[in-house]
Amino acid sequence: MAENGKFTGGAYAYLMFISDLYTRCGKDLNLTFDEFIVLQVVVSQWMYNTNQNEISSYNKMFEDSIKHQDYLKTVENTKLSILSIANILAQPKETVRRRIQKLIDFQLLTKKDDGGIILGENYIMIIREFSHETTKQFSRMIKYLAKEELIQDLVEFDDQEINF
Repeated sequence: MAENGKFTGGAYAYLMFISDLYTRCGKDLNLTFDEFIVLQVVVSQWMYNTNQNEISSYNKMFEDSIKHQDYLKTVENTKLSILSIANILAQPKETVRRRIQKLIDFQLLTKKDDGGIILGENYIMIIREFSHETTKQFSRMIKYLAKEELIQDLVEFDDQEINF
């Protein structure tokens, strides 16, 4: 791994990306970061199920999710419970239950008849603009890392000593 001495610049770019994401969760979504992360666990299950069939483009993902019935088909045979979300996040079940209830109240999540937690109908209405801005900020960070020639260092990074 090259010793280019640019670690702090890359670390700063990453920290600014995370700080911006954190701020926008409260400002744009009216969610705490913890509630946002609970939502992301449910989204990641959707992405996992979607990728089992076909890896989609950004636009196709949103087009399919607008047709809520198509989304329901991708999650019909899966059950993501409150307990499983709590285990994934290593958080108390009751804490996660309260967060999920708030997300259900906002119709960002819904509970299926079998108790499984899935995305609610309002999810797609609020997330498109948010994800567009997040993608733009992520791209900005990646471009900075590429410009500073840090991408290859990160690709080659394993558990060895950090030398960049």
